[in-house]
Amino acid sequence: MHIDGIIIGGGIVGLALAEQLMERFPNFEFALFEENPYPGECSSSRNSGVLHSGIYYKKNSLKHLHCLRGRELWDSLANKYKIPIKKCGKILFANGPEEIAKLEALKENGVNNQVPELSWADEQLITEVSDYVNVDRALVCGSTGIIDLAGAIRAISQAVYNKNIPILLDNKVKGLSKSLGKFEIQTTNENFTSNFVFNCAGRNSLEIRNLLGLTDLSEKLVKGHYLKYSGNYYREKLLYPMPLKSLKGLGIHTCLDFEGNVLFGPDAQERTDASFRMEEKDIREMKEYVLQTYKGIDPDKLAMDYCGIRNKIIKAEKLFEDFWVGDPSSTGIKGYFEFCGIESPGFTSAPSLAEELCIKLDAYL
Repeated sequence: MHIDGIIIGGGIVGLALAEQLMERFPNFEFALFEENPYPGECSSSRNSGVLHSGIYYKKNSLKHLHCLRGRELWDSLANKYKIPIKKCGKILFANGPEEIAKLEALKENGVNNQVPELSWADEQLITEVSDYVNVDRALVCGSTGIIDLAGAIRAISQAVYNKNIPILLDNKVKGLSKSLGKFEIQTTNENFTSNFVFNCAGRNSLEIRNLLGLTDLSEKLVKGHYLKYSGNYYREKLLYPMPLKSLKGLGIHTCLDFEGNVLFGPDAQERTDASFRMEEKDIREMKEYVLQTYKGIDPDKLAMDYCGIRNKIIKAEKLFEDFWVGDPSSTGIKGYFEFCGIESPGFTSAPSLAEELCIKLDAYL
Protein backbone atom coordinates (compact mmCIF):
# COMPACT_ATOMS: atom_id res chain seq x y z
CA MET A 1 0.00 0.00 0.00
CA HIS A 2 1.28 3.48 -0.85
CA ILE A 3 0.74 6.51 1.43
CA ASP A 4 2.12 9.99 0.65
CA GLY A 5 3.54 10.60 4.12
CA ILE A 6 4.06 8.30 7.09
CA ILE A 7 4.49 9.53 10.65
CA ILE A 8 6.33 7.09 12.90
CA GLY A 9 5.36 7.57 16.54
CA GLY A 10 2.08 8.44 18.21
CA GLY A 11 3.40 10.51 21.08
CA ILE A 12 2.54 14.18 21.40
CA VAL A 13 5.06 15.25 18.72
CA GLY A 14 3.69 12.80 16.17
CA LEU A 15 0.11 13.69 17.03
CA ALA A 16 0.77 17.44 16.84
CA LEU A 17 2.47 16.94 13.49
CA ALA A 18 -0.42 14.86 12.12
CA GLU A 19 -2.91 17.51 13.27
CA GLN A 20 -1.04 20.26 11.41
CA LEU A 21 -0.09 18.27 8.29
CA MET A 22 -3.67 17.60 7.31
CA GLU A 23 -4.65 21.24 7.76
CA ARG A 24 -1.70 22.53 5.72
CA PHE A 25 -1.60 19.76 3.08
CA PRO A 26 -5.20 18.59 2.64
CA ASN A 27 -4.51 17.00 -0.75
CA PHE A 28 -1.93 14.60 0.68
CA GLU A 29 -2.63 11.28 2.34
CA PHE A 30 -0.97 10.66 5.69
CA ALA A 31 -0.94 7.83 8.23
CA LEU A 32 0.53 7.53 11.71
CA PHE A 33 2.12 4.32 13.02
CA GLU A 34 2.27 3.70 16.78
CA GLU A 35 3.75 0.52 18.20
CA ASN A 36 1.71 0.61 21.43
CA PRO A 37 -2.02 -0.06 21.94
CA TYR A 38 -2.72 3.62 22.73
CA PRO A 39 -1.32 6.97 21.55
CA GLY A 40 1.03 8.75 23.93
CA GLU A 41 1.60 5.67 26.04
CA CYS A 42 5.31 6.23 26.67
CA SER A 43 7.05 9.55 27.39
CA SER A 44 4.13 11.81 26.49
CA SER A 45 1.94 10.51 29.32
CA ARG A 46 4.80 10.05 31.79
CA ASN A 47 6.01 13.56 32.53
CA SER A 48 5.17 16.39 34.90
CA GLY A 49 2.38 17.93 32.82
CA VAL A 50 4.06 21.34 33.11
CA LEU A 51 3.86 23.86 30.27
CA HIS A 52 7.28 25.45 30.66
CA SER A 53 8.23 29.11 30.42
CA GLY A 54 11.59 28.80 28.62
CA ILE A 55 13.73 30.30 31.38
CA TYR A 56 16.37 27.58 31.56
CA TYR A 57 17.59 27.22 27.99
CA LYS A 58 20.39 28.76 26.00
CA LYS A 59 19.24 31.77 24.02
CA ASN A 60 18.11 30.90 20.47
CA SER A 61 18.47 27.17 21.09
CA LEU A 62 15.68 25.00 19.72
CA LYS A 63 14.54 24.32 23.27
CA HIS A 64 14.29 28.04 23.95
CA LEU A 65 12.52 29.01 20.73
CA HIS A 66 10.11 26.08 20.53
CA CYS A 67 9.26 26.27 24.23
CA LEU A 68 8.13 29.89 23.90
CA ARG A 69 6.24 29.34 20.66
CA GLY A 70 4.81 26.02 21.83
CA ARG A 71 3.49 27.63 24.99
CA GLU A 72 1.56 30.12 22.83
CA LEU A 73 0.22 27.42 20.52
CA TRP A 74 -1.03 25.28 23.42
CA ASP A 75 -3.30 28.13 24.47
CA SER A 76 -4.83 28.11 20.98
CA LEU A 77 -5.13 24.31 20.93
CA ALA A 78 -6.72 24.34 24.37
CA ASN A 79 -9.41 26.73 23.16
CA LYS A 80 -9.90 24.83 19.91
CA TYR A 81 -10.18 21.34 21.41
CA LYS A 82 -11.32 22.12 24.97
CA ILE A 83 -8.11 20.85 26.58
CA PRO A 84 -7.81 21.67 30.30
CA ILE A 85 -4.94 24.10 30.95
CA LYS A 86 -4.26 26.10 34.10
CA LYS A 87 -1.85 29.03 34.16
CA CYS A 88 -0.75 28.54 37.76
CA GLY A 89 2.78 29.96 37.54
CA LYS A 90 5.81 28.65 39.35
CA ILE A 91 8.14 29.86 42.09
CA LEU A 92 11.87 29.22 41.79
CA PHE A 93 13.25 29.34 45.33
CA ALA A 94 16.83 29.88 46.47
CA ASN A 95 18.42 29.46 49.88
CA GLY A 96 21.85 30.88 50.68
CA PRO A 97 24.30 33.01 48.65
CA GLU A 98 25.29 30.29 46.16
CA GLU A 99 21.72 29.48 45.19
CA ILE A 100 20.76 33.16 45.08
CA ALA A 101 23.57 33.77 42.58
CA LYS A 102 22.21 30.91 40.45
CA LEU A 103 18.71 32.35 40.69
CA GLU A 104 19.89 35.80 39.59
CA ALA A 105 21.65 34.21 36.61
CA LEU A 106 18.43 32.36 35.74
CA LYS A 107 16.48 35.61 35.91
CA GLU A 108 18.97 37.26 33.54
CA ASN A 109 18.73 34.30 31.16
CA GLY A 110 14.94 34.49 31.25
CA VAL A 111 14.99 38.19 30.42
CA ASN A 112 17.41 37.57 27.54
CA ASN A 113 15.10 34.79 26.32
CA GLN A 114 12.12 37.18 26.42
CA VAL A 115 10.26 34.94 28.86
CA PRO A 116 7.09 36.83 29.82
CA GLU A 117 5.80 37.50 33.32
CA LEU A 118 9.04 37.20 35.29
CA SER A 119 9.20 39.01 38.62
CA TRP A 120 10.91 38.78 41.98
CA ALA A 121 8.67 37.48 44.74
CA ASP A 122 7.71 40.11 47.30
CA GLU A 123 8.10 39.64 51.05
CA GLN A 124 4.50 38.53 51.47
CA LEU A 125 4.91 35.69 48.97
CA ILE A 126 8.29 34.68 50.40
CA THR A 127 6.74 34.53 53.87
CA GLU A 128 3.90 32.41 52.52
CA VAL A 129 6.23 30.00 50.73
CA SER A 130 8.65 29.77 53.68
CA ASP A 131 6.13 27.52 55.42
CA TYR A 132 6.97 24.91 52.76
CA VAL A 133 10.62 25.45 51.77
CA ASN A 134 13.71 27.23 53.06
CA VAL A 135 13.81 30.37 50.94
CA ASP A 136 15.82 33.59 51.02
CA ARG A 137 14.86 34.82 47.56
CA ALA A 138 12.36 33.64 44.97
CA LEU A 139 11.49 34.27 41.34
CA VAL A 140 7.95 34.02 39.96
CA CYS A 141 7.42 32.70 36.41
CA GLY A 142 3.84 33.68 35.72
CA SER A 143 3.59 32.10 32.26
CA THR A 144 4.22 28.55 33.52
CA GLY A 145 1.14 26.35 33.50
CA ILE A 146 -0.08 22.78 33.74
CA ILE A 147 -1.93 20.73 31.15
CA ASP A 148 -4.09 17.65 31.41
CA LEU A 149 -1.74 15.21 29.65
CA ALA A 150 -4.32 12.49 29.07
CA GLY A 151 -6.91 15.05 27.98
CA ALA A 152 -4.48 16.64 25.51
CA ILE A 153 -3.45 13.31 23.99
CA ARG A 154 -7.07 12.23 23.74
CA ALA A 155 -8.20 15.51 22.14
CA ILE A 156 -5.39 15.70 19.58
CA SER A 157 -5.85 12.01 18.71
CA GLN A 158 -9.54 12.60 18.08
CA ALA A 159 -8.75 15.66 15.96
CA VAL A 160 -6.36 13.55 13.87
CA TYR A 161 -9.04 10.89 13.40
CA ASN A 162 -11.52 13.60 12.41
CA LYS A 163 -9.09 14.82 9.75
CA ASN A 164 -9.11 11.32 8.24
CA ILE A 165 -5.55 10.46 9.22
CA PRO A 166 -5.53 6.82 10.36
CA ILE A 167 -3.65 6.09 13.60
CA LEU A 168 -2.46 2.52 13.15
CA LEU A 169 -1.92 1.17 16.66
CA ASP A 170 0.11 -1.92 17.53
CA ASN A 171 2.12 -1.21 14.39
CA LYS A 172 5.84 -1.27 15.09
CA VAL A 173 8.16 -0.31 12.25
CA LYS A 174 10.53 -3.24 11.77
CA GLY A 175 12.20 -2.18 8.53
CA LEU A 176 12.81 1.09 6.68
CA SER A 177 14.76 1.60 3.48
CA LYS A 178 14.68 3.69 0.32
CA SER A 179 14.50 2.28 -3.18
CA LEU A 180 13.75 3.92 -6.53
CA GLY A 181 12.90 7.22 -4.86
CA LYS A 182 10.37 5.79 -2.40
CA PHE A 183 10.57 4.62 1.18
CA GLU A 184 9.75 1.00 1.89
CA ILE A 185 8.34 0.46 5.38
CA GLN A 186 7.79 -2.92 7.00
CA THR A 187 5.63 -3.02 10.11
CA THR A 188 4.45 -5.85 12.32
CA ASN A 189 1.17 -5.94 10.36
CA GLU A 190 1.73 -4.75 6.80
CA ASN A 191 4.18 -3.28 4.30
CA PHE A 192 3.93 0.24 2.85
CA THR A 193 5.66 2.61 0.48
CA SER A 194 5.80 6.37 0.97
CA ASN A 195 7.27 9.57 -0.42
CA PHE A 196 7.92 11.08 3.01
CA VAL A 197 8.81 9.69 6.41
CA PHE A 198 8.50 11.73 9.60
CA ASN A 199 10.44 10.12 12.45
CA CYS A 200 8.68 11.11 15.68
CA ALA A 201 9.40 7.81 17.41
CA GLY A 202 10.62 9.21 20.73
CA ARG A 203 12.84 6.70 22.52
CA ASN A 204 12.91 4.61 19.33
CA SER A 205 13.86 7.50 17.03
CA LEU A 206 17.52 6.48 16.88
CA GLU A 207 16.54 2.91 16.07
CA ILE A 208 14.47 4.22 13.14
CA ARG A 209 17.24 6.44 11.76
CA ASN A 210 19.74 3.60 12.11
CA LEU A 211 17.62 1.61 9.64
CA LEU A 212 18.43 4.32 7.08
CA GLY A 213 22.16 4.15 7.81
CA LEU A 214 22.22 7.24 10.04
CA THR A 215 24.43 6.06 12.89
CA ASP A 216 26.12 9.24 14.12
CA LEU A 217 23.93 9.59 17.24
CA SER A 218 23.61 7.52 20.39
CA GLU A 219 21.50 8.06 23.48
CA LYS A 220 21.62 8.34 27.24
CA LEU A 221 18.50 7.34 29.15
CA VAL A 222 17.46 9.21 32.29
CA LYS A 223 14.65 7.84 34.42
CA GLY A 224 12.43 10.14 36.44
CA HIS A 225 10.13 9.04 39.27
CA TYR A 226 7.10 10.86 40.65
CA LEU A 227 5.75 10.61 44.19
CA LYS A 228 2.15 11.46 45.05
CA TYR A 229 1.44 13.24 48.34
CA SER A 230 -1.91 12.53 49.96
CA GLY A 231 -1.63 15.26 52.61
CA ASN A 232 -2.41 18.96 52.35
CA TYR A 233 0.29 21.06 50.71
CA TYR A 234 0.92 24.28 48.79
CA ARG A 235 -1.22 24.32 45.65
CA GLU A 236 -1.20 27.96 44.55
CA LYS A 237 1.88 27.67 42.33
CA LEU A 238 4.51 25.09 41.45
CA LEU A 239 7.61 25.10 43.66
CA TYR A 240 10.99 24.61 41.93
CA PRO A 241 14.45 24.29 43.49
CA MET A 242 17.60 25.37 41.66
CA PRO A 243 18.21 23.12 38.61
CA LEU A 244 20.75 20.32 38.54
CA LYS A 245 24.08 20.73 36.79
CA SER A 246 24.26 20.39 32.98
CA LEU A 247 20.47 20.41 32.75
CA LYS A 248 20.41 16.73 33.72
CA GLY A 249 17.18 17.72 35.41
CA LEU A 250 15.37 20.71 36.82
CA GLY A 251 15.39 19.30 40.33
CA ILE A 252 12.57 17.57 42.16
CA HIS A 253 9.72 20.08 42.11
CA THR A 254 6.05 20.04 42.98
CA CYS A 255 3.53 19.10 40.31
CA LEU A 256 -0.22 19.64 40.29
CA ASP A 257 -2.79 17.61 38.40
CA PHE A 258 -6.39 18.33 37.52
CA GLU A 259 -7.69 16.05 40.26
CA GLY A 260 -6.20 18.28 42.95
CA ASN A 261 -3.22 16.04 43.73
CA VAL A 262 0.25 17.28 44.66
CA LEU A 263 3.18 15.29 43.30
CA PHE A 264 6.94 15.56 43.66
CA GLY A 265 9.30 14.80 40.80
CA PRO A 266 11.04 13.94 38.71
CA ASP A 267 14.40 12.77 39.96
CA ALA A 268 17.12 11.97 37.40
CA GLN A 269 18.56 8.46 37.42
CA GLU A 270 20.76 7.37 34.52
CA ARG A 271 19.75 4.01 33.10
CA THR A 272 20.88 1.60 30.39
CA ASP A 273 17.39 0.24 29.67
CA ALA A 274 13.96 1.80 29.18
CA SER A 275 12.11 -0.24 31.78
CA PHE A 276 9.34 1.46 33.77
CA ARG A 277 10.05 -0.85 36.69
CA MET A 278 10.40 1.19 39.89
CA GLU A 279 13.28 0.21 42.17
CA GLU A 280 12.88 0.51 45.93
CA LYS A 281 16.33 2.12 46.26
CA ASP A 282 15.40 4.97 43.89
CA ILE A 283 12.10 5.56 45.68
CA ARG A 284 13.81 5.62 49.07
CA GLU A 285 16.45 8.12 47.93
CA MET A 286 13.80 10.32 46.36
CA LYS A 287 11.72 10.35 49.53
CA GLU A 288 14.81 11.38 51.50
CA TYR A 289 15.42 14.30 49.14
CA VAL A 290 11.80 15.46 49.34
CA LEU A 291 11.86 15.32 53.15
CA GLN A 292 15.10 17.32 53.22
CA THR A 293 13.96 19.97 50.71
CA TYR A 294 10.28 20.46 51.52
CA LYS A 295 8.87 21.28 54.95
CA GLY A 296 5.97 19.68 56.76
CA ILE A 297 5.87 16.48 54.72
CA ASP A 298 4.40 13.41 56.38
CA PRO A 299 6.53 10.53 55.01
CA ASP A 300 3.64 8.11 55.47
CA LYS A 301 1.64 10.13 52.94
CA LEU A 302 4.30 9.95 50.21
CA ALA A 303 3.74 7.10 47.76
CA MET A 304 5.21 6.08 44.43
CA ASP A 305 2.96 7.12 41.54
CA TYR A 306 4.67 6.65 38.16
CA CYS A 307 7.94 7.08 36.29
CA GLY A 308 9.08 8.15 32.84
CA ILE A 309 12.17 7.87 30.63
CA ARG A 310 13.89 10.87 29.06
CA ASN A 311 16.27 10.16 26.19
CA LYS A 312 19.23 12.49 25.73
CA ILE A 313 21.34 12.61 22.59
CA ILE A 314 25.07 11.85 22.43
CA LYS A 315 26.88 13.34 19.42
CA ALA A 316 30.63 12.79 18.90
CA GLU A 317 30.82 11.31 22.41
CA LYS A 318 29.44 14.50 23.96
CA LEU A 319 26.01 15.27 25.40
CA PHE A 320 23.96 17.22 22.88
CA GLU A 321 21.92 19.52 25.09
CA ASP A 322 19.36 20.68 22.53
CA PHE A 323 16.61 19.02 20.51
CA TRP A 324 17.86 17.20 17.43
CA VAL A 325 15.81 18.09 14.35
CA GLY A 326 16.86 16.64 11.00
CA ASP A 327 15.65 17.18 7.44
CA PRO A 328 16.86 16.27 3.93
CA SER A 329 19.44 19.07 3.95
CA SER A 330 21.14 17.67 7.07
CA THR A 331 20.64 13.92 6.59
CA GLY A 332 21.10 13.75 2.83
CA ILE A 333 17.97 11.60 2.50
CA LYS A 334 15.25 13.13 0.34
CA GLY A 335 11.84 13.12 1.98
CA TYR A 336 13.10 12.17 5.45
CA PHE A 337 12.49 14.36 8.52
CA GLU A 338 13.34 13.48 12.12
CA PHE A 339 12.92 14.56 15.73
CA CYS A 340 15.34 12.99 18.23
CA GLY A 341 16.09 13.69 21.88
CA ILE A 342 12.80 15.51 22.41
CA GLU A 343 13.03 15.54 26.18
CA SER A 344 11.85 18.40 28.41
CA PRO A 345 10.42 20.82 27.32
CA GLY A 346 9.22 18.45 24.62
CA PHE A 347 5.52 18.39 25.45
CA THR A 348 5.43 22.19 25.63
CA SER A 349 7.37 22.47 22.37
CA ALA A 350 5.47 19.85 20.35
CA PRO A 351 3.06 22.16 18.46
CA SER A 352 5.92 24.49 17.55
CA LEU A 353 8.15 21.64 16.36
CA ALA A 354 5.26 20.46 14.19
CA GLU A 355 4.71 23.97 12.86
CA GLU A 356 8.36 24.34 11.86
CA LEU A 357 8.38 20.99 10.08
CA CYS A 358 5.29 21.95 8.08
CA ILE A 359 7.03 25.17 7.02
CA LYS A 360 10.10 23.17 5.95
CA LEU A 361 7.95 20.66 4.07
CA ASP A 362 6.13 23.44 2.24
CA ALA A 363 9.46 24.92 1.12
CA TYR A 364 10.71 21.46 0.16
CA LEU A 365 7.77 20.56 -2.08
